[in-house]
Amino acid sequence: MKYYKSFFIPVIIALLLIGCTGNFVVYDNAVIYTCEDELPEAQAMVVKDGKIVYVGTRSGAGKYKNITSRVVDMQGKTILPGMIDSHVHPGMTGFLMSAGTIPLVGKNISEIQDTLKQYLKNKPEADMIVGIGFERQRFGLKEGEYPTTKELDAVSTDIPILLFDDGCHSSWTNSKALELARINKDTPDPKAGVDVFIRYADGTPTGYMLEKAFFVVAEATPLFKLERVTKGISSLLSAFSAVGVTAICDPGGLFEIEYQVLSSLQADGKLNFHYQKANIAVEDDPAASLEKLKDLDKKYTKDNLRCNLYKMLMDGTIEVETASLIAPYESGHEAKGYISTEQAIEHVRTALTAGYPVHVHAIGDRAQRDILDAYLATQSINPHLTRTIAHNQVFEPDALTKYEQMKSNLTCQSTPNWTHSESVEVTKEKIGEDRFKHQYLWGQLMDRGVNVAFGCDLPANSDIALNPFLQIWCAVMRKLDDSFFPPREAGLTVQQALKAYTINGARQMMIDDITGSLKAGKYADFIVIDRDITKINPNDIADTKVEQTYFRGELVHID
Repeated sequence: MKYYKSFFIPVIIALLLIGCTGNFVVYDNAVIYTCEDELPEAQAMVVKDGKIVYVGTRSGAGKYKNITSRVVDMQGKTILPGMIDSHVHPGMTGFLMSAGTIPLVGKNISEIQDTLKQYLKNKPEADMIVGIGFERQRFGLKEGEYPTTKELDAVSTDIPILLFDDGCHSSWTNSKALELARINKDTPDPKAGVDVFIRYADGTPTGYMLEKAFFVVAEATPLFKLERVTKGISSLLSAFSAVGVTAICDPGGLFEIEYQVLSSLQADGKLNFHYQKANIAVEDDPAASLEKLKDLDKKYTKDNLRCNLYKMLMDGTIEVETASLIAPYESGHEAKGYISTEQAIEHVRTALTAGYPVHVHAIGDRAQRDILDAYLATQSINPHLTRTIAHNQVFEPDALTKYEQMKSNLTCQSTPNWTHSESVEVTKEKIGEDRFKHQYLWGQLMDRGVNVAFGCDLPANSDIALNPFLQIWCAVMRKLDDSFFPPREAGLTVQQALKAYTINGARQMMIDDITGSLKAGKYADFIVIDRDITKINPNDIADTKVEQTYFRGELVHID
């Protein structure tokens, strides 16, 4: 009996200890940037059951090393929080990808026709053609002229063709697509003056559409197949994991099939992101917009999928002169925006009172001014809810002051690669020299303590733009390189840009208590990269490779 006790008591104690300590994973000997001000850097991190239990020194992590622990020697590798894309549309992008979307950037009409004909030659079985990225200014058309069905009918009249411009705010289709959608001269515009079919003098649609008018066409095409859309969205989400993204704000919602696919992926354990989805409000009906969002929230919100964001559109884009400006464009064209300040106030009040955060597209200075004023007028309503202005291209004169007044719950969201040199001349030509110098003022906002968050805004961007390190590079180089949009003080340091892609995005999404930085108690959403971006030449940041991506402690991508 004495031998029995002396042998089994230590074993029982050991088993009890194992039960208490659990299976820790210790990531040791790393260069860790936490994006936490109290402890910005660390050398070790401990994870258990998908959560971080320790971040700090190597010696401090020693107590978590036991016979059940797994110790990973990182050999000096760099660990960052998972990237957060604060404005992107995987639902819509995946929807378009499901048809094998053809890139059209930089092509004139003849080149587009040749590209589409070659696509059909290579894929004669195609049941539709979808393209994205055309730039109308390259077509050699006079002001006020648009391409028509005739040019695309020269490619095919047997299958529908649907093409989107580089900002996804105008589209172009062939006669077959109009036929399938039963669109003719008697078809009303979805929203007069905003979502419109460009028409000939007799009212017949030309095949060119502005803003959301394309919805009517898209719904009639073969795009609407659940299996096809699921494949497209799944493929895109894998690409996001490969570049280190672990949280996504998707402020779109064109078709309910997007929500259905995301919900199915979530139920199958294949949605490896904190995912926030919006419903786009109807401009003149806040009450109906709220009821639709409530319905989507009830049907689809579960765990890491949240359909709880109220999305508004104040205007369009500079490229097609639908962005709302205080003074006319250099061409003389005036764009007043989609809704008034008073309407914006009613929308914002409706959403906030019901308990929903608000996310608003505003590119022109007039649009930014109107939504800032709407936010000021509703500042006292549920102040714990975040308010976001997306894009923020041309800043209105008092924007910095207004942002600072509301910095406790207001986020400036933007996309850094839009300040790259390729866009300089086109933008300057549209808005003039003075307004050109007052765009995307991120540095000035961050210096005032305003939350600035970054995202890639696919599909209104190139495929390479989904890489957060390209975006971080653009934000940093803007401070160093005069070929980017001025002013230089609008650029960011590496540390600021990193926060704009991590913790600041989490604040915008109202999930900064569970992710966005590496801190005990938060989910183990992190990435391992091939270089220390704070120590290298800034020119090399864009080439950063993500070697591993972890979501809730699980490895979801390995290079």
